[in-house]
Amino acid sequence: MIKIFRMVLVGIALFELIGCESLPKPTATTVEGCGIAQWRVYYVKKSVASMTWTGGCAGGLAQGNGTLVVRQNDGKQMHYDGNMDKGYITGKGIYIDTSGWKFDGDFLWLNFTSGKIYNNKGQIRFSGIMAHNEKYNGLSVTYDDQRYFRGDVYFADGSYIEDGQYALTSGPSVGIASINPKTGAGIVYGKYTKGGKVEARFVEGKKYRDDSTYMAAVNGYLGNVLAGLQAENAKYKKEQDKKDAQDRRETYAMLGNATVAAAGGKNAEERRQLALNAMASPAGNPGAAGSAATNSSQPLPSNTTYVVKNGACNFQGYDQAIKEFTDHYPQKSNWGSRDTYQYAYFFGNEGLKILQVYKRCMSNAEFSDNQQVLAGARDKGLQGCKQLSSDGGSSCIPRYPQ
Repeated sequence: MIKIFRMVLVGIALFELIGCESLPKPTATTVEGCGIAQWRVYYVKKSVASMTWTGGCAGGLAQGNGTLVVRQNDGKQMHYDGNMDKGYITGKGIYIDTSGWKFDGDFLWLNFTSGKIYNNKGQIRFSGIMAHNEKYNGLSVTYDDQRYFRGDVYFADGSYIEDGQYALTSGPSVGIASINPKTGAGIVYGKYTKGGKVEARFVEGKKYRDDSTYMAAVNGYLGNVLAGLQAENAKYKKEQDKKDAQDRRETYAMLGNATVAAAGGKNAEERRQLALNAMASPAGNPGAAGSAATNSSQPLPSNTTYVVKNGACNFQGYDQAIKEFTDHYPQKSNWGSRDTYQYAYFFGNEGLKILQVYKRCMSNAEFSDNQQVLAGARDKGLQGCKQLSSDGGSSCIPRYPQ
């Protein structure tokens, strides 16, 4: 049976569980051969005659700045001039829908998030921020309370509602057109001004006579919203803390058990127990199982070399060398995902050096299998570290996380 050091196997299993984000699948292809992931397959097959894209294409998907034109079977077309990301309309741009309404500002998966909206006559109708809960290919931006459309609404006669909040659940163009400044329909709160005079003040459908009572009602509404958000945040934090604690326990249990390596008997069982005790520590302290790391905070010297110790030129000698390395440089239970990935990069990189020293001490099959596993830890660690680094990965180097 081929022998593979167990610490590496458990580590690889952990990183397979963490996973890496994959590119979305295109639902349409432009005449230039670039993938678009923005619209559902059903819509594309039923309604789209053709699509063209003048910008870049990365990984088979539209990327960067350009112009996207969607021509429908009914002769109508949509036009977007701006940024695409992984086949989605995301970033700054100008979008004109099939009815001629223009959206000039910021987008997330085609959904307009902030900027100005003009009707098909070129008249400005809205300026501000918007939210939504629509899903595109499983991606969504969700607000439990959809009334996050805030800004200025303009009407054809020059009147307007300044700095209001609106319930545009039927969509931007239809929603804006349905706002009624006389009845308060579609207005969460706002002051309607016409000819320089405030004609109406609304808060959740109720009309107020003066600014003092109006502002008191607005503050009461916002206070209720804030209290709801705080309650949701507290609930989310509690759930997330519970999940993080469970993840740390499971991670440390796996890697703690793996440090047993080739050793057996009483000493192995003692190490297992120390790992489990540390796992249960409220502070996440590795405890006695990690005590060997108290003097290992210094980075491993770049010129470190490994040698076969005590003439143990066999697989057991390699196993013991790996165990000693991980005793000195253990994975810590309080690390976040980025440090865990960097540790895998560091461990895989150094493990390959140790394996190379013991190459002559094991069969070709044993060497090949262990090399594959260690290289996998190194490569997955580097990839994950880059994805989670704000500097694009320049800080991801194979050293023990500090």
